[in-house]
Order: sequence, then C-alpha cells, then structure tokens
Amino acid sequence: MFQPKPINLIPKLVQAKVPVWLVAAIVAVDIVVVQVGQSHEPNCELTYQSPHYSTSVQESLRQDAIKFNLTSNCTENQTHTELKITISSVDEGLEKVLLKSNLVQQDASKKDRTKAHFLEFWVLCKRGGTEKYLSNAHGSVLLQSGKRISVSNSIDKPLAILCEPKAK
Repeated sequence: MFQPKPINLIPKLVQAKVPVWLVAAIVAVDIVVVQVGQSHEPNCELTYQSPHYSTSVQESLRQDAIKFNLTSNCTENQTHTELKITISSVDEGLEKVLLKSNLVQQDASKKDRTKAHFLEFWVLCKRGGTEKYLSNAHGSVLLQSGKRISVSNSIDKPLAILCEPKAK
C-alpha cells in the first residue's frame, strides 16, 4: 500500500530565506487546520455500578433488596440525565419483570458536572437466596450546551446475586 512521505516544510522555508512572519503564519494556519480537524463530538455513556445487596434499603425500609445503581458519564458538562429501567429475574429460562420504571430524571452531580448518579433502582429479594437478574436502561442526557444525547446499557446475560449483606 502506498504511504505518502510527509514533507517537513518549515526547514525548507527557513533555508530559502522566507520572512519569519510568513513562516509564523504558515505554522499558525497548520495549527488551526489540525485543531478544526480534531474537533470532537460530545459523548455520553451509561454504566451499571455492580448490582448488590442494599444495606441502605434494609436500614431505611427494613426490606431485603438488590440495588442497581447507574451513572451517566459525559465528555462535557450535563444538566441532567433521564432514564427508564427494567429489572427482571430469570429462573429456569423464564423471565419475570420485577421493576419497570417511569422516566426518572437525575441532575448532574455537584462535584462533577459530567456525571449523574442514579441510586434509587432496587428490587426485593429473599434473604439468603441467590437470584439471576437481567436489566435494561435507556434514556437521554441534556448537555449544558443544549445538545441531547441518547444513552443505554443492559445486563443481558443473567447475573447471579446473593441476597445477603457482605460481612464487615
């Protein structure tokens, strides 16, 4: 495959006794062209934070539950993220929907405006038992620039989780 050989233009211009202002202008134009060529589109990603037994639900509601925390993380500051989530259990190949949420909005974190944390998605579980879960979350992020970006993620292979607090 043919690869063009880069030409180092500046040394040739200096050897040819080209005025310094012209060399500076050529370098400036080159920098601008490179910067414009590298302009990037903002990007956002939605991630699950290790579904786990929820001690906070147990302490506040006296219920055993598995919690599915999510975070939207963007390359630019956001105002908020809106999500819907479905959580299902799987037993002997049969899927049972345990939670199908309405649209939930979470403002960007005050510590890091590129992120929004969802900490309110959980399903009841039987203490001491292990269940397999699937989950699907989808929604959108509103960036501070006004641009809206779609986000989604899923746990599409059954994930076995023990309904038991971790030993301290």
